[in-house]
Amino acid sequence: MSERTTPPNDWEPIWTQEADDEYIRRVLKSSAAQIESFLVSDDQTEEETLALLGRRLSAEIDTTTYDVVLDSLRALLGQDGANTVHWYIVGNGAESGILEEVATPRVAFFVRRIAAAHTPEFRSAFALWKEVPEDWRTIHRDVFFDYINQKYVLRHRIVKINGEEIVIEGNSNSVLDLTRSLLTSIGLVATREAFGEREIDAFLKEADTVLAILRPEEASGNGDVVVGDLSRPAEP
Repeated sequence: MSERTTPPNDWEPIWTQEADDEYIRRVLKSSAAQIESFLVSDDQTEEETLALLGRRLSAEIDTTTYDVVLDSLRALLGQDGANTVHWYIVGNGAESGILEEVATPRVAFFVRRIAAAHTPEFRSAFALWKEVPEDWRTIHRDVFFDYINQKYVLRHRIVKINGEEIVIEGNSNSVLDLTRSLLTSIGLVATREAFGEREIDAFLKEADTVLAILRPEEASGNGDVVVGDLSRPAEP
């Protein structure tokens, strides 16, 4: 007769921040008990886990690293054990102090040891893991004037999340047309709520600067530049 296994806890309300403290305590207490069973069944589990994580996280961190880390934790501590470590380190569960309240001192100390040794690596690996690998991370730009061809040249070196790099180079008209195409894509989203306020503010600031450069000045008959009155609609 096969031994019955306890199904994993439902962590979804915790991940979506819909769980109250009582629910979190109940899940953590159950998960800590399972971690304790792994530690008791094999007195080498604690050191093996730390050593294995050290090997996994000492290599260059990329978009696959966190999958490997989670698989290692599941193999040694079970699904709930892996979720507990993730919640404590990446989900900032350490700040709540709940684990220390519901877990045995041995389990709490074990999870704290993992956090002390690998918190920066865990968070870096998770940041790469949750992003779209083809997304961009940084842009390096060069703008210069080509005196031979008498035109500006704009070069952009784009570094993607997955570490790959692409270079886009063109004259001012080409880059302006590329920007127009990107604006068309943004317009297709068609809802302000899809964007963050910080990103919107930064975009509008840059857009205002560019519009001030590109928008033609309104000239009066005597050669003076006249700026339209924006305080009220134009009169017919």
